[in-house]
Amino acid sequence: MSATNLIELLLDSERANEYNKMSVGRSDELVLANELENEHVGVIKVVRSKSKPPLLRILEFVTLMHVRKLRSEDGAGKGYVMVSRDVTRPADAEEEKKGDSPSVIRSEILMNVTIAREIEGYEGRCEMINVNHVKSPMVPLMIGKKIGIAGAFNFINDIRSLC
Repeated sequence: MSATNLIELLLDSERANEYNKMSVGRSDELVLANELENEHVGVIKVVRSKSKPPLLRILEFVTLMHVRKLRSEDGAGKGYVMVSRDVTRPADAEEEKKGDSPSVIRSEILMNVTIAREIEGYEGRCEMINVNHVKSPMVPLMIGKKIGIAGAFNFINDIRSLC
């Protein structure tokens, strides 16, 4: 899969369940820019996603996503960088303060950086570097580590199966 195809897959909310088996839906809340090939603009959007991990209630994430094309003159190669940051709307924060037993847990992927770069000499193939900073207050650390490793492994395998 090329870097462009990979980033388009990760940006497409309708296809999120193809590489995230725990996904129960993702929607674009706000699209501020949608010019993937423009290295000065890129794609900027806010998405709301819901996931249902085993043994937990639904987790909800609201994320600001920003994708820019890498500039080969900077030495980064051909590809894209995607930075995602958790955001909380004021209405969501007020709902959490009320303390009602919500049907949705707002666990957080605080920050994610994904770099997808073309591999020179291998047409249509890319390398992906993915770094996440996750906070899961409802999950004990020992279980969180196991789930995190299994989730990363499954994510890579699910992406590979789409190639």
